[in-house]
Amino acid sequence: MSYGWRGQKDHRRRSILGLPKDKRFCYSLATRSTRQGNLMRIWIAAVLATGLASASAIAQSHLSDPEGEVDDAGHDYVGGRPDHPSEAWLVVRGGKLYADWMEALMKKGPEQSHPAYPAGGDQSGAATWRCTACHGWDYGTLAGKGPWTEADVTVILRDDRHRYSEDMLPAAEMAALTLFLNKGAADTAPFIDRAAGKSKGAAAQGQPYYETICAACHGYDGRTLGFWDGATLTYLGTEAAQDPAKVFHMARFGHPGEPMVALYLLPPATVADILAFVQTLPTGDR
Repeated sequence: MSYGWRGQKDHRRRSILGLPKDKRFCYSLATRSTRQGNLMRIWIAAVLATGLASASAIAQSHLSDPEGEVDDAGHDYVGGRPDHPSEAWLVVRGGKLYADWMEALMKKGPEQSHPAYPAGGDQSGAATWRCTACHGWDYGTLAGKGPWTEADVTVILRDDRHRYSEDMLPAAEMAALTLFLNKGAADTAPFIDRAAGKSKGAAAQGQPYYETICAACHGYDGRTLGFWDGATLTYLGTEAAQDPAKVFHMARFGHPGEPMVALYLLPPATVADILAFVQTLPTGDR
């Protein structure tokens, strides 16, 4: 996820996805200046970028051990875990692992594509090792297939087809994945019309939730945060229009590696209402 702000004069969003996190704040300082430019702010941003890069390296040395595991002394919500996590927390954790275990665990994924990934797929490299690469955001055949046991999940993920080693997905994460499969990965058909690409919720019912929760980060028009895939800048409304199941999942379980609120404890029907409202938001820059 990346952060972008409206320019002071032309109101264009300026995404910073793809920049190192330690430089995002600095970039925002520079881009907040007017078209005429504010050289002082840009100079300050450049100086801060150098300082924050060093600070980030120091912070990372405290956040991770040599195995890449996150230290609880780091950012509690993003990289830590409660001393005695609730079942709801574990389900949400599992949902984040399902979305992108590399982001959730702050680990680098394999450079080679997953051997079981379809040859005609449009992804490659580490992206093919995400659960969603094969099972999708609507969970495919996984939805409602349980009940699963932790032993079941461990055996499947470690087998010759899936090939997830202990270093990739530690045994300590299997309880969360199992709970997610049993209680989080429900069939999305009651909430999303897959053929039409539309939420079955009521936008009017979802609007109050969006405006009092989601807008704190995404803004009232859904364009305060931008999403950059390396070629195209999109916004929340764009994402909801293009892949409603993905936005439904992210709304319920949060974005891995980011301090995004998870709405798992809300009824799925309410999240569908929120999604319906999000699908009314602008999809472009104007």
